[in-house]
Amino acid sequence: MGIIGSFDGIKNNKLWGWAVDIDNQQLPLAICIYKNNVLALCTMASKERLDILNHPDVIDTSHGFNEPFICSDGDVISAYAVLLKKQSMQELSNSPIIMQNKLPIGSLDGVTETYARGWAFDSNVGLNSIDVHVYDGDKLIAMAKADQSRGDLTPVIGDPNHGFKVNFPELSLGTHEIHAYAINIP
Repeated sequence: MGIIGSFDGIKNNKLWGWAVDIDNQQLPLAICIYKNNVLALCTMASKERLDILNHPDVIDTSHGFNEPFICSDGDVISAYAVLLKKQSMQELSNSPIIMQNKLPIGSLDGVTETYARGWAFDSNVGLNSIDVHVYDGDKLIAMAKADQSRGDLTPVIGDPNHGFKVNFPELSLGTHEIHAYAINIP
């Protein structure tokens, strides 16, 4: 039957996936990672992955890989499982992955004299919260984590924990131009 597996993703300076030789599941496969067609990392697919038991041909769960890996926007990352005894390589499904640094999204939903509220999300960091900076004109007046629960966000981004409400010193009389910036994490 040969090699099966998947290059599942790259995020937060880590890459992960799984690979198994269906004909010899006792031995882990070598995994070679290429960045822009240059060998960048070799590892073994020997880490526990309980979810791969959902595949009808897999009987052993110790065929995962999860390694630190740094790449940049536009890099093309490919993953290959290597069958050493047959001196052959097979590209894993979902490979290659082209890295894209997506900009954060969000909304400044309201401002009063003492606080700003809204939400912010950066798909580059998964479900982790990001920072929001609030400015009055060009002056930084507050910073917060967008980590508060808002049920209305689940249908939009798949998770509710990206709201923010940040207090700042009471604004003086007059006109103010308030801006909120979601801080991009590449």
